[in-house]
Amino acid sequence: MTEENIDEIRKRKMQEMLEQHHNNELPPQIMPWSFRHNQQTGYCEILQKENMVALTLDPKWAHLVCDLLNSLTIAQGGMVDEQ
Repeated sequence: MTEENIDEIRKRKMQEMLEQHHNNELPPQIMPWSFRHNQQTGYCEILQKENMVALTLDPKWAHLVCDLLNSLTIAQGGMVDEQ
């Protein structure tokens, strides 16, 4: 296999994963960005690989941020090599 073929395969896989992500077909457990609602504080905690990196009161904002960051991770090929 040439380097060109490998790049094409990675690009195709990235496109497939991005489409699956936008159709909510990828299991959330494999995504590096997620959020959870903390019942004690009332905040939504934005997580990167289970490590809290930000807080917000708005769950819609937390969902938007995680969706964008997961899309960027996939588009950069960050998840293609992990699969």
